[in-house]
Amino acid sequence: MKLPSRMFEDEYDLALAIMEGMESRSLKGGYTVERFKFNST
Repeated sequence: MKLPSRMFEDEYDLALAIMEGMESRSLKGGYTVERFKFNST
């Protein structure tokens, strides 16, 4: 997944795409990633 060519409606959609990309790369690379929380202030 490449993000530079995509447009997002809002920060939430961007965050979901980032998490999806991280999970996808971790599966390909054979390592695990942990979830993280964005501050919404």
